[in-house]
Amino acid sequence: HLELLVVATVIGVFALILSGSYMVGYGAGSSCPNWPGCLDGNRMPEGTSYAINMGHRFVVALVGILLVGTSINALSRMASIPSVAWSGATLLLIFAAQIILGAVTVWDGFTAETKAIHLSAATLVWVALIFMSSLVYLPRLYLTQTNIAISRQGV
Repeated sequence: HLELLVVATVIGVFALILSGSYMVGYGAGSSCPNWPGCLDGNRMPEGTSYAINMGHRFVVALVGILLVGTSINALSRMASIPSVAWSGATLLLIFAAQIILGAVTVWDGFTAETKAIHLSAATLVWVALIFMSSLVYLPRLYLTQTNIAISRQGV
């Protein structure tokens, strides 16, 4: 179960990073001056830049749910696989910080410094997720390779 969640989360976070890159590349990064909504009040803005920016925020919400679920699943394995549990906790904390940094980037007027910190935190989320993935999959890969080697030796 955790293995599938990890794969889905890796795909989701990669898509999230791509959506953020697309948003910035399109020039829509600063089109929504408020957070979590786009404009003052509850009205939905019109225009491609707004849609791209809010689309990125929507992807953040969806991937965030997946990432939180994956991290909680990893945390539930504290007794059996503490390294996976701790990596899940670390991932969750870094992602929470990343969300806060995203809000600060908006509230601070999209300064170069906050955008750089936000991008750095996105990289840390990716690194933490890949680290957790390696803790989940490498033992299984090692055991599979060991079993193949043993069976080839006829043991």
